[in-house]
Amino acid sequence: MTLYDDFKNHKIFKRLSEQQIYAILEEELQQGIKSPGLWAKALEKSGGEEKKALSLYISLRYQAILDEMSMLAMMNASSRKLDPPQGPAEPPPVSVQTVTTTTTSGHEFDGVMLFMLFILGAVIVGLPIYFMFPSFFSLLGPTGNSVHYIGVLILIGVGYLLAKKL
Repeated sequence: MTLYDDFKNHKIFKRLSEQQIYAILEEELQQGIKSPGLWAKALEKSGGEEKKALSLYISLRYQAILDEMSMLAMMNASSRKLDPPQGPAEPPPVSVQTVTTTTTSGHEFDGVMLFMLFILGAVIVGLPIYFMFPSFFSLLGPTGNSVHYIGVLILIGVGYLLAKKL
């Protein structure tokens, strides 16, 4: 929505609110309901002329209703901030079958798919590096040393991360 649309919608809302306020005013006047304080102020400003006083009363009462509506809206907004909507008491139970992981590209992978990606990454990236650069692993220590196996696991992990990026 553009700024112009927002402005246009605001003007329409304001116009509808204005019409509603004047409808309320007309209903009050037809029933003979007048705010004594506002009527006295209107009479005082009009110099005692009834027709002028009625016109002034309508403008004063319009502003009073508008202020009341604004106050109610602010009170509702503040009560919503103080009382956040209550959610369910406890979250629904999650079964193992429904747990999925979503990647940044939007594809969903379950646990089996992630395990297959791990194995694929190990085979595609980890093992070829192991066979192409045996001298790298000899720096870690003699074959059978636990450090040697940790190096292989690190390469498998790197392969997994690269496969996951695909």
